[in-house]
Amino acid sequence: MKKVEIFLLLTILFAGFALRLYKIERPIGDWHSWRQADTAAVARNFIKEGFNPFIPKYDDMSKQANGLDNPQRYRFVEFPILNTVIAGVWSQTGINETYARLVMVAISLGSAALLFFLVGHFSGVPIATMSAFFFATIPYNVFYSSAILPGPLMVLGILGLYFCFVKWLQNENWIFLAGSIFFANLAILSWPIAVFFLLPLVY
Repeated sequence: MKKVEIFLLLTILFAGFALRLYKIERPIGDWHSWRQADTAAVARNFIKEGFNPFIPKYDDMSKQANGLDNPQRYRFVEFPILNTVIAGVWSQTGINETYARLVMVAISLGSAALLFFLVGHFSGVPIATMSAFFFATIPYNVFYSSAILPGPLMVLGILGLYFCFVKWLQNENWIFLAGSIFFANLAILSWPIAVFFLLPLVY
């Protein structure tokens, strides 16, 4: 990587980070608050009730999810990778929404960096810079990249998958193939809809 490319990427990441600090301490009462609260509750209960990723629990005993009684408060949706990461951070910082949002910010900035490298491979540095810049700064993405939702982790997994797969096709290094497999599993477990993004790779 040339120094100018490093400078451009770091500038974009810094700008993206600064934008995401706006009201980073806000409580979970914004858009999709119930979904965010459920995601955060699983992480909190990992700390309060013991860590078991195969039996995640949240704070809802109602029949809202599937019409069945849920007195044990089971939360069987996506595999709780994000919840585990947040719980790991909270185990060191204390349970605080701000730190959970900072985890999401770090994930989003990682996606911006991967997008920069991926687009740069196909279209060159100027287009990669524009792609990463808009990804990091458009208001819609700024909001959702600090929301406590599994979507940003799925995006990170998909971009990592594409980047590693392209590198593997280029030089057939098994490390990139292993990286592709890792990121594919991360994306699918974070949000199963990611399986549809595997179709271009199958082609």
